[in-house]
Amino acid sequence: MPGIETNRILTYIDNLKRITLTTLEASIIYTLCWQLALNLIEMEALDQAHEIFTKFWEEGLSDRQAKECALIAVRYIINANPHSKPLNTEEYPTMKYWQLVERHILSF
Repeated sequence: MPGIETNRILTYIDNLKRITLTTLEASIIYTLCWQLALNLIEMEALDQAHEIFTKFWEEGLSDRQAKECALIAVRYIINANPHSKPLNTEEYPTMKYWQLVERHILSF
């Protein structure tokens, strides 16, 4: 799930809303920070996908079997509680994060 660095960036984004800047300055800063946060989330999702896949692979499963088991596990997580929010923000729900993880596993 998204880590400490992502939480810091999203907190920074929220703080930007309280600073008085020109509309253009705020828009540029907000956009850049949000792109950075999304990139971090994407990388964390890739790391999570790799970790789940590796756990099954280390149990002696073939690559194909490990991939299938990892997909089953992630889909179970998605279906278990798709509406919770790991970052306590409306911008990035848990379901989207786990869908990213699922997409990365599919690409293995």
